[in-house]
Amino acid sequence: MDHKLKKDRFALCETVCDAESELPIECDLLLPDYCPDIVKLLRCRVKPYLTKSQIMGEKCILEAAVQIELFYAGTDGKIHVSEHRAQLSKTLEMKGQAQRPLVFCSLRQEYLNCKAVSQRRVDLRGAFSASVKVLSCREEEMITSAEGAGLQLLRQPVGCCEFTGEILRKFTVREELPLPAELPEMESLLRHDEQVRLTDWRIAGGKLLVKGEVQADLVYLSDEGSVERASFLIPVSQMADLDAVLEPGSSRVVLQMAGAAYHPGGENGASSLWTGEFSLMLRCLGSRDSTLLPAVDAYSTRYEVQKEERHGLLVQQVAGLPASVTAQSRVDLPEGFSDLWDCWCDPGALSVSFTAGELCLCGKLRWCVLGRDGDGVPACVEKEESVTLTVPLSGITEDTFGLWQITVSPGPQGTAQEGLLSCSAQITVDGSLYRPVPVRYLSGIRVDESREKKTRENAAMTIYYAEAGENLWSIAKEYGTSMDAVMEENELESAQLKEKQVILIPMIG
Repeated sequence: MDHKLKKDRFALCETVCDAESELPIECDLLLPDYCPDIVKLLRCRVKPYLTKSQIMGEKCILEAAVQIELFYAGTDGKIHVSEHRAQLSKTLEMKGQAQRPLVFCSLRQEYLNCKAVSQRRVDLRGAFSASVKVLSCREEEMITSAEGAGLQLLRQPVGCCEFTGEILRKFTVREELPLPAELPEMESLLRHDEQVRLTDWRIAGGKLLVKGEVQADLVYLSDEGSVERASFLIPVSQMADLDAVLEPGSSRVVLQMAGAAYHPGGENGASSLWTGEFSLMLRCLGSRDSTLLPAVDAYSTRYEVQKEERHGLLVQQVAGLPASVTAQSRVDLPEGFSDLWDCWCDPGALSVSFTAGELCLCGKLRWCVLGRDGDGVPACVEKEESVTLTVPLSGITEDTFGLWQITVSPGPQGTAQEGLLSCSAQITVDGSLYRPVPVRYLSGIRVDESREKKTRENAAMTIYYAEAGENLWSIAKEYGTSMDAVMEENELESAQLKEKQVILIPMIG
């Protein structure tokens, strides 16, 4: 007897790389000619940015840029900041080649040692840790329906996120930043922090149009000797070729910082006008939410069958980002410490992990306070503390993974009381999260028409005494009939029985 099987194609996600790898950094940093000599090195601040992830054969190649800021007291008695850049790269071995690969990577600082070896040169040694997960999206076929030969299928719906492609672009935004009229002119920039936010994205004319804004917070030393603050919102727009299928509601578009630089601007080099240069990464994970209906079991009411069952992993998207949590601390200030120019928090050694229902930020926070010591010399007070901060997120499991970035927004600067400075900061995790979902499915069914089933008895109906919790599929399979026929005969709406009852089983043959 002829029978037909319908098969649908879908993508299984297989992990071909799941590794923690160290990226060492070793730099000799020379001060620019316009910077005064170093009297005392106060602080070294680093910001790592992942700029490229590439798959070549069985290798995953990572590239990162590091922005380095040296805070020091100069020979002129003032505080100065010298900025430098470094490039890092790492090649990881994968377990075989990846089909339609997707790379998920996050960076965090492990340790950093910085010392001045002369008045013009600083030696920097340290390491970053890269958490890398590479998925291979391999296409398979699953049976979804069958006709003929008395075939019966049990199908179980499973929701998943099907990846349709990826877009990765790096671009630069330049913007003039005039200081507000009420603020004095800038002599030197002490600290800058940037956060980028995506405000809108859409598809038009086969292009991806993205809009966002960069918030740039500057702390600077004025020509009057005071420390001032200025904030700017810089609009961002970018257009990219549509290399992936993007569907609103399921696809993820992420803007990430990849570095920032500031230069004096204006025709006469006026320090009331500066130019900001912002490097940004645009990453889009094209995906569509879908519900698959794979056959997970099968039998025939007429013949013996053989089944080919397989197992694999799908991916579901987890909602909940961005998520924020507030960190607080109290920093001990030495006797005579004054001025309190600036206070901030660096999340350099902070990592993201997951437990059931919670996102966890674990590691170390570094609180930094700039001011003057008892002798009136620029000084930096640091406090490093271990923290565990949790954010409740529904749908999170221990094997959740994704793309994320950690940003810190300093709270209002407090005042020191009895040698203690109260500090606070809002830590935000933004990006996209996913979790693996196991799936089993039938990839083949062979009907042996030479082995015809024998009915239990020559009756058109059988009485069955069912227990609570029994499943009609198992009952119908045992008696060689159709589950739909059993449900129709007994006017049942659910295949799972809630209580004891008598079931009539039609023998359809």
